[in-house]
Amino acid sequence: MPTKKTPKILCPAQIPIDLAMNPLGLGILEILARLRCFDPDCPCHFPEGKVHCPRRLHLDQTPNFSVIDGPEGPIGQCHVVYLFETERMTCNTEKLREALTRALTMPDEEVPPPVTPQGTFFDWGGATKHRYCSVGRFPLYEVGRLGEGVEREQEVRTRRNGPEHNWIYNLNGVPNGVMPVVYKLNFLPEARLIIVCDNERAADAINEEMLKDKNPLFGQVIAITTMEGVTHLHRTDLSPLFGKNLVFFPTEDGGQRLYANAIIQALDGRAKTRIVELPDRGTGGDYTHFQTAGHTFAKACELIKAAPVR
Repeated sequence: MPTKKTPKILCPAQIPIDLAMNPLGLGILEILARLRCFDPDCPCHFPEGKVHCPRRLHLDQTPNFSVIDGPEGPIGQCHVVYLFETERMTCNTEKLREALTRALTMPDEEVPPPVTPQGTFFDWGGATKHRYCSVGRFPLYEVGRLGEGVEREQEVRTRRNGPEHNWIYNLNGVPNGVMPVVYKLNFLPEARLIIVCDNERAADAINEEMLKDKNPLFGQVIAITTMEGVTHLHRTDLSPLFGKNLVFFPTEDGGQRLYANAIIQALDGRAKTRIVELPDRGTGGDYTHFQTAGHTFAKACELIKAAPVR
């Protein structure tokens, strides 16, 4: 009986940076400085971030080379994974060693000048990541959030997977030309009731609670949101919401219901809508804080039934 082949997990191509490669004894930040490009707006100019692979053969649109502190000195890591004759490959370590040696021994006048990074470095490793998919469950892009909490969403970024399995930190060329889409889009065709939250955290809390409790409504009732709230609402494809029954669980914003009212206005009467103000959320709170206060989705359902249809 044929069995499914276990996919090969590829680790970054690693190479110790010894004195033969680094005769000047450069530190990690100095090594990174020599691998940056001449574009001051490129993410490679952030001191804590990744830079370009010294081989420069991947044609990566985003930096994918990092330097870490190993037990015996710096270690260079190329994170690019690419396809070669249907097999997934990583950077050739011998050629990487040669390219890195050339970069670390280049004359000072060829080293890119230091620039002031634009914006702030975004720590994707520490971010909460939310995947947006097409109706057919094909991954389109991810939204990363740092600082999710009662106070506010501090930073939000987007990224998508490139043709060489490397991350591209923009949405130019998202498959199917859909940019952006509704969160949990693949569940909407079968959904009878759609709960619209102000952020992915609240939507995930509702969906996970129903799934954990084996609620038979899961799939018929689904919680969604849109990328970055109101920011990109004017470009978001809201047509999957046409003709649907929508319930809004707005984040407490002093009763203004900015996000809910923006979507209702954009739908222009093409969906049935209800707004439910959840109790015990606190200032700036959403469904997760209603949940933390001891309430369950069953309580939310009671509030939904009592809310008038607009």
